[in-house]
Amino acid sequence: MREKPNIYTIWQGKKKKADGFILLEVLIFFVLALFLISTMLTCSLQTIRYVRYGEVWEEMMRQRWVMNDTFYSELHNSIKTITEYSLLALYDGEREWRCHSISGGMYKWLSNHDDHPYIRGDWGRDVSSRVFVEPIDPEKKFFFKNKEMVDISMFYRDRDLKIYWPCHLIITPWCVEWRQTAEK
Repeated sequence: MREKPNIYTIWQGKKKKADGFILLEVLIFFVLALFLISTMLTCSLQTIRYVRYGEVWEEMMRQRWVMNDTFYSELHNSIKTITEYSLLALYDGEREWRCHSISGGMYKWLSNHDDHPYIRGDWGRDVSSRVFVEPIDPEKKFFFKNKEMVDISMFYRDRDLKIYWPCHLIITPWCVEWRQTAEK
C-alpha cells in the first residue's frame, strides 16, 4: 500500500498550521513597535519644545537683567532727567547718556555719535537676537515722566515663540531721594 503525503490544511482539522500564529505574532510585534515609536516621538518633541521654551525665557531674563541694571544705574545716578517721545536724554555733568528705540531694538547713543545695542531689533542689520522690545503704551512711548521719577514700561518679546514678558520700572534719581530725605 502506498503512503499518503503528510499534507494537511486548517479546514481539514488534522494539523494546525504554524504560519498563522507566526503572522499574528509579527503583527502584534509591529503594532507594539509602532505604539512605542509614536510614544517616544511625542515625548521627544515635547521635551524639545520645553527646552526651547526654557531657552527663550532664559534669554529674556538675561536681557531684562542687563536692561534693568543699565537703566537703574544710569537713571538713579543721573542729576537731571528729561523724557520725550521714546527718547531719554540724561545729563550728568560732562557726559550725556541717551537711550532710544528703533524697530524693537533698544540702543544707547555713545559720545562718538554711534549707537550701542542693548537689545537688537527684529529686522534690518540687527536680527541676531530673538528678543526685542515693544512699548506697553499705545502711544508707542517707552519712557514717561512721573513727577520727578522716570517710568519705564515695555514688553520683552520673542520673535519665534511669541512669548512676552512685561517690564515696568519706576526709578527715582539720587538727587530726588536726597532732597526728599533732606525735607524729612
